[in-house]
Amino acid sequence: MTLQRKITLMVTVLIVSMLSLTTIFSIYEINSKIREKTEIGLTNMAVALSYDPMISYHIGLPSGAEVIDPYVNEIRERTGVTYIVVTDMKGIRYSHCLPERIGKPFSNNSIKRAIATGDVYTYESVGTLGLTVKAFAPIFRDHQQVGVVVVGTLKGNILKEYASFIVVLIPVMLGISLIGYIGAKQLAKSIKKTIYGLEPTEIALLLKEREVILDNITDGLIAVNSEGVISVINEYAKNLLELEADLVGMSLQCLHPKMERYFNKVINSEKDFLNVEQKLNEQLKIMSNYSVIVEKKEVVGAILTFKNMSDIELLIEELAGVKDLNWDLRAQNHEFMNKLQTISGLIQLEEYDEALHYIQDITEKRNEMIACLEQIKEVSISALILGKYNRASEAKIKFSIDPNTSLTNLPSDLTGVEFGCVIGNLLENSIEALRGQQDGEIYLSIVEEEAKVVITIINNGPKIEEELRDKIFERGLSTKGDNRGLGLSNVMQILTEVNGRLYLESTEEETVWVVEV
Repeated sequence: MTLQRKITLMVTVLIVSMLSLTTIFSIYEINSKIREKTEIGLTNMAVALSYDPMISYHIGLPSGAEVIDPYVNEIRERTGVTYIVVTDMKGIRYSHCLPERIGKPFSNNSIKRAIATGDVYTYESVGTLGLTVKAFAPIFRDHQQVGVVVVGTLKGNILKEYASFIVVLIPVMLGISLIGYIGAKQLAKSIKKTIYGLEPTEIALLLKEREVILDNITDGLIAVNSEGVISVINEYAKNLLELEADLVGMSLQCLHPKMERYFNKVINSEKDFLNVEQKLNEQLKIMSNYSVIVEKKEVVGAILTFKNMSDIELLIEELAGVKDLNWDLRAQNHEFMNKLQTISGLIQLEEYDEALHYIQDITEKRNEMIACLEQIKEVSISALILGKYNRASEAKIKFSIDPNTSLTNLPSDLTGVEFGCVIGNLLENSIEALRGQQDGEIYLSIVEEEAKVVITIINNGPKIEEELRDKIFERGLSTKGDNRGLGLSNVMQILTEVNGRLYLESTEEETVWVVEV
């Protein structure tokens, strides 16, 4: 059975059950009320007749029945009761709806109490006309009881009144049941629509799949609703943030203050914040993406996905290594081919001394470069500089390194990837500025001072105009085409986070970059 049918059936059964109980209770109450109303009416009439002088005066007289019977029969016809019986103290009838029973004793013992005690009461019994409900009242004359008035109606008359109520009640209840069924069906449709037409088994499967997927992705994931309550957090996030308790259902104040601040910014501004680097503690730095969740033009929450920067840096190092290796191989291949062709030409011209001098000159320059790079103890930085040296050589750009260059340790606040990003982007910027220029030169110096490292890069490329000096650090701004303009922005972001400084001086003769970190 489908979910829609189950909901419709259950709600309908519930409505019908409630209506049935209500109907039964109503019928019981109405039955009691009708019976009570009938008994009160009969009693009031009996009491009223017992005080009627026409009856009390003629009771006990030989010709009393001739007066009393037509009198009470007229009243009976006007009031609609079944019968009015007047008896003396011996129970002899003075009136009856059937004339032949006048002068005969009352048909059952129900009258004895009224004769004996003079009580006013009602009684249900089988009489000569059938099952009736009757009221008894004593008749007094001169303060002495002289007879009894009995006013009765058939039980069937009460049942007719009761039945007339049932005839009205049943259609009403059926109508309400029909409306309830239609409402139940619409409710079931609405619920089914809300859960995208899925059945409970399908929802259970989706939730299980969702749980498995969330716990197996290699990104941390945290979701909160618009009220700042955590609704989802996967295992990777809990492990990376070292959270022992399950925070689902708790306030985002349980998270790191930086995360809480960004979640609030996302929800309040209704904007995404992507590629946000956050240093949560000395050991943990993450790359975060905060995305707002909007449903029907209303913010209902936000999602954070994040990754350990150590993993990203490792991946960057691997990718950068492959890229640099590719450039190195290209540059070295091109450079060696040119040099081999030069040596081959000199030998063919029998300029043996010149060829030997050329080989010695190449070897000397290479040894000088290697000697300078040996003073840089961070292997990844040495490899990066060598790669840029080969790229510059390929572009016919002279690349020189200050003989006093040295780097024993990286600055404490920077990783190898971040330090390499700073040097690599500044060198790449200089190479691009000099590409195609005659007599292009690049000078690099790395000096360790007492509490900082100073990087100096000088090139003799075109002047950077004043109006461009602030804009070149904006993300995406570049004069080199698409997918560029991120390098200097990344450099500035890294230096800002560690309170580093970047100085730029540019003239017609040279451009000087100085980094203190």
